[in-house]
Amino acid sequence: IGHLTPENGYSYRLSRGNSKIKFDEETLEFSVSSALDRESENAIDMLIVSSPPSIIHVLIDILDINDNPPKFPLEIQNVEIPETAPIGWRVPISGATDPDQGKNGSIGKYELDEITVDGDTPTPPLFRLLQSDGFVYLEVVGTLDREMRDFYSMRLTASDEGVPELSASCLLNIRILDINDNPPDFGIRQIHLKWNGHKNAKLFLLNATDADSGDNGILKYRIQGGEEIFGILEEKDGRFLVTKNSTKCSPICEFVIEAKDSGIPPLATTLNVVVQMEYGNEHEPNINIRRFYPSDFPFIVVQPEDVNGKTLAILSLTDPDGPLGPSSKIWIDSGNDQSIFSLISRQSINILTLKNVELAEKEEYTLEFAANDGQGPEEKICRRSLKIFFKKFVKSTVIQV
Repeated sequence: IGHLTPENGYSYRLSRGNSKIKFDEETLEFSVSSALDRESENAIDMLIVSSPPSIIHVLIDILDINDNPPKFPLEIQNVEIPETAPIGWRVPISGATDPDQGKNGSIGKYELDEITVDGDTPTPPLFRLLQSDGFVYLEVVGTLDREMRDFYSMRLTASDEGVPELSASCLLNIRILDINDNPPDFGIRQIHLKWNGHKNAKLFLLNATDADSGDNGILKYRIQGGEEIFGILEEKDGRFLVTKNSTKCSPICEFVIEAKDSGIPPLATTLNVVVQMEYGNEHEPNINIRRFYPSDFPFIVVQPEDVNGKTLAILSLTDPDGPLGPSSKIWIDSGNDQSIFSLISRQSINILTLKNVELAEKEEYTLEFAANDGQGPEEKICRRSLKIFFKKFVKSTVIQV
């Protein structure tokens, strides 16, 4: 997939690699060694070091192909329509999503086909699909007669805009109901929530309304597709969507909440729920230092022949709370008043180099590094020190570390 152009007299070796990309230190070629998946890893970061010393940072972008078909949140969707519904009456249904990028991840069309038993004559079209503002609706286009037929089974198919296109289907069951003509209403079709992973957390007040009165306006809620992770808690202040555990929800969960009234027969509507894990910021980040010389001791020795631009160490930042925030960084907080050293940021690493080696005038310098994690709700900062000795000023071989 690529080749490193060598400099005369230089040799190269891999310092930090990736199991999916192979670097041949003889031919300097990069090749794929295992299957790539852009949806789980869209870029691969590698580090090559050379002799004489220098660092080459390699970033390999993984291009998207149309390898994921659309996906419906439910394999079976149940829709109830009152027989009094006029032509043009619409009910929202759950659309499909696609994790690919661009047109590969855009739903281009929906198709609706009636499922008939061998020998049955298909009925004239009574329903059609409409897309509007990202929502999908089932629209009545014919006159309904519950006494003639009260149930329809349809195949709902979604296709993306990739080339070639990929598609997926779910079963859409339509039941025709008597009277009770006002279904519950959440006011929205989809809601995005964030969860810190704590058990028994209240995520959302279930607030669907129903314009009917009496039993026709009394609502019951039910979770579809997320019962193992989420539950409904009833309190005097209302009914809440609550969490049970986080073992099966990382990093995103998608499911449906159904609100059904108590009419005879009942009417129902659904709310698509997307829950994203957002880890709590409980720990300070960690500054990791990889020293080049000497690599086995917690300090660095600058040789008399070292010049400006020489790489002394590689610093990186990790955090046990999860991914770092976009504003996270490492900086030299103290010990560099004369700007003898420089810290250069390169993607996920920071490179400590000599900047003004000629200004060094003593045996020992202590650099204090600081870093922030960039995580909410309140970011945390950590510090770490590093001793650097200049060999030309060393008077004793005993070093206090």
